[in-house]
Amino acid sequence: MAFLKGHFLKMPFESGRKRSAAANIMKGRQAKQQLRESECVSSEEEPGDEQIDDMTMVYTDGTSDISTCASSAPSASSELNASKIHARLIEIKERLAERDDELLVISDQMFILREEIIDANKKISHQTLEKITIIRTISQVRQSRDYYKKKLHNCKKKQKTLPKMISRRAHQAVSSRFPHTSYAYSALENAVSKNKRKIAALAALQDIGKETNVQALLDDLINYCDQCPFQTFKYHLSVYQSVIVKTECQLSKSQLELMKKFVKEFTGKDIFPSVKLTCEMSKNESCIHLFQDSIVRKNEKDVVVVQCTDLMNLLRWRLESVGTNLIFDSITGDDLVVVIGGDSGGGNTKICMFIANVEESNSVDNMLPIAVYDDTDSYECMAAYLPNLIEQFNTLDSISYTVNGTTITKNIRRKVVGDFKYISESLSHMKQNAVMFCQYCECPNHRNATTLKDLHYHQRSKLRTMQSYMQYSKKGEKGVKKGSGPLFKCLEVTDYMVGMLHLVTGVFIRYIFWPLWTECMTADNNTSFEVITNKDKTEKIADTRVENLQKKWENCVLASKKRELKIELDNLKEERKKFQQVLQGVPDGKWKKLEKCWERHGASRKAYFQMYNGNHTKKLLTQKAIEDTFDIFVDMMNDKLYGLKGCMEELGKIMSLSANRVLDDKDLETLTLSAWTFLAHLAYGFPDDTVTQKLHVLLFHIPDIAENQKTLGRITEQGVEGKHAQFNRIERRFVCYRNKSQRWMAVVKEMLCATLANDYLKA
Repeated sequence: MAFLKGHFLKMPFESGRKRSAAANIMKGRQAKQQLRESECVSSEEEPGDEQIDDMTMVYTDGTSDISTCASSAPSASSELNASKIHARLIEIKERLAERDDELLVISDQMFILREEIIDANKKISHQTLEKITIIRTISQVRQSRDYYKKKLHNCKKKQKTLPKMISRRAHQAVSSRFPHTSYAYSALENAVSKNKRKIAALAALQDIGKETNVQALLDDLINYCDQCPFQTFKYHLSVYQSVIVKTECQLSKSQLELMKKFVKEFTGKDIFPSVKLTCEMSKNESCIHLFQDSIVRKNEKDVVVVQCTDLMNLLRWRLESVGTNLIFDSITGDDLVVVIGGDSGGGNTKICMFIANVEESNSVDNMLPIAVYDDTDSYECMAAYLPNLIEQFNTLDSISYTVNGTTITKNIRRKVVGDFKYISESLSHMKQNAVMFCQYCECPNHRNATTLKDLHYHQRSKLRTMQSYMQYSKKGEKGVKKGSGPLFKCLEVTDYMVGMLHLVTGVFIRYIFWPLWTECMTADNNTSFEVITNKDKTEKIADTRVENLQKKWENCVLASKKRELKIELDNLKEERKKFQQVLQGVPDGKWKKLEKCWERHGASRKAYFQMYNGNHTKKLLTQKAIEDTFDIFVDMMNDKLYGLKGCMEELGKIMSLSANRVLDDKDLETLTLSAWTFLAHLAYGFPDDTVTQKLHVLLFHIPDIAENQKTLGRITEQGVEGKHAQFNRIERRFVCYRNKSQRWMAVVKEMLCATLANDYLKA
C-alpha cells in the first residue's frame, strides 16, 4: 500500500480532474491534522471508561486486545494503562487515516483511469469513423474515375466519328451538287474536276461568311493556316528565309525594301519580315566577324588582304550546318577531309576551303572563301600576305562540333588542290621551266629533250618527299626555290593534288586540239605559208617571212632587183591576207566543219576566249563526239589521224574515271592501261613530239595518286575556279563602295551567305 501511495503520488496530473483530486486529498489531511491536535489537547485529561468503551465500539477492528487488557489490568496501574491505550488509539487512528488517504487516492486514480479509458475509446471510435469516411471517399473517387474514363472514351469515339459525319455530310452536300467527288483534291489531275471543287469551295466560303466577297474570310483563313501546326501551307517568310531570298536573288537592302513594299501594295499581304532584321541576321549568320581586312605595303604598292582569323570556328560553323549530311566512305574513312585550294584570276587571288565529306564537294556553293588579296598566287605573295592563315591550317589536326545537341570530335586530314601553277608555288617548286620540271619526282627534262618515243613505263625517277623539299630549299637545288620550303609543311607531297579536269584539258589542248587544227589548216591551206603546231607560232612565222622580204626590199640598191622584190612583196602580202582567212576558217573547209560539229555537241570556244575549257573537253571526249569528229576526216585518214582518234578514245576513258566516285581495283587497272595506251597512240602519230609536265604527271603519277586517294574527282579545282565568276558578280553589286577593303568584306559576307543558302535549300 505504501508502494501504491508513493507510486500514485509521484504520477503527474495531466488533467483538471487530477488536480481537483489532489486538492481534496490535501484538504482531508489538513482536517485530520486538526483532529489530531484537538485529541492531543484532550488527552491531557484522563479519559473515563465510557469514552474507552465508545472507542472500542467504533474501532472494532483490532480492539479486542485493548478491551482485554483494560479488564485485566490492575486498578493500581490504571493511569499507566490509560496513557498506553490512548497512545495506541492515536496510532490506530493515524493508520486508519493513512488507509483512508490511500483509498481516497486510489479511488481518484481509478476515476481518472476510467475517464482516460472513456476518452481513449471515444478517440478510437472517432478514428474508426474517420477511416470509414476515407474508405468511402476513396470508393467514391474510384467510381468517379471509372465514370469519367467511360465518359472520355465515349467522347473520343464521338470525336472520331464526328469528322466522319461532317465529312460525310459535306460529301453528300457536294455530291448532290457535283456527283463525282470521291477523290482527294491533291490526287486530281483533270482541270474540269478541279474547277468544280474550286466552285464548291467558294460557295461554301460564301455560305460561311454570309457574303459574296470572301476576301476578309479568306485573309483570316490564310493567316490561320499559316499559324496552324497541322497545315503545310505557309504564307509568310521567316527571317532566315528572307536572308536566303536576299542572297539567292542578289538583292541589296534597298532592293529588298522595294520588293517588300510593292508586294504588300499589290497583293495586300506583307509576306516579308523586317528588312532590318533580315540584314542583321545575314551579318550574324555569315560569320563575317571571323574575317579581318588589312593593307600590306609591298614594292611601293598597297595590297588589300581579306583573310579569316579563326579557321577553326569557321570550319565548325560549316560542319554544324552540314553535320547530318556528312559522308564517311572508303575515301575519307572516319576522318574529316578538309581541302584548301587557290587560284588567281581577275587581278586578284582567292583562297578557298571546302569539305570533301559532302555530296557535291566541288560545287561553288560548297567553297568557303578564306582569303582574297589583289596580287598573284606566287609562293612569295602567299608567304607574305597569309602567314597567319597558313599557320592555322598547319595546326588544324582535329575539331569538335555539335549536331542536334551531340558533341562530335573528328580527326582532320588536310589536302591542297589547284592547277599546276598553284601546286608548284605551294611546294616552292619552279614549275615546268625547271630542269626537273615535275613536282612529284626528280625527273630531268632539260630543254624538253625527252620525246614521246623515249618514254617507257619502267623509266621512273626518284620520288620527292617533304624532307627532300626542305633540304633542296636551303640552296635552291633540283627545281626547288631557295627559301623556307613548302607552305603547308604538315602534308605529304601526294596530298598536293592537281585538278584532274585541269590536267586532262591541258593534255587535250596540247596533244589533240592543236594537231587536229594543224591537219585541218593543212587541208584548207592553198598558200605557200607553212602551218605548224600552233596558231600563234604559225602567224608569227608568216609575219616573219613578210618582214624579212620587206627588209630585203628596203635594203636593195638595184632598181631592177628592187622592182622584182616589190612585186614579190606585194604578192606575198596579198597571200598573207589569204592565209589569215585560212587560219580563221575557210567556208566549207575542214576547220569550219570541225567547229560546227563540236558546237553541236555543246562545245563552242567563241565565248571562252577562243579556247575550250574543261566542260567542253568532257563533252568532246564522249564516244559519239569522237565518231562525229573523225567522220569529217574520212577522206584523208592517215597515221596521225588514226593515232589522234585512239588518243581521244583513251583520254575519254580517263575522263570518265575522273568523276566524283570511288575507284575500285578494276578502275585503277583501266586508268593505268588507258594512260599508256594513250601514249602509244600518240607516239605512233607524233614520235618526235616533246613531253610536257602534264603528260608526265598523267603517265607516271596519276595512277599512284588514284590508288592512294581512291578517287580522282572528289577533290578538284573546279569550284575554286568558279569562285572568280561569283566574286565578280557580287562585287558589281557593291561597286558604290569606294574603299576596296570594305567592298571585299561585303563580297565575302555575301559569298558566305550563298553557302548558307545552299545548305538550307538542300536540307
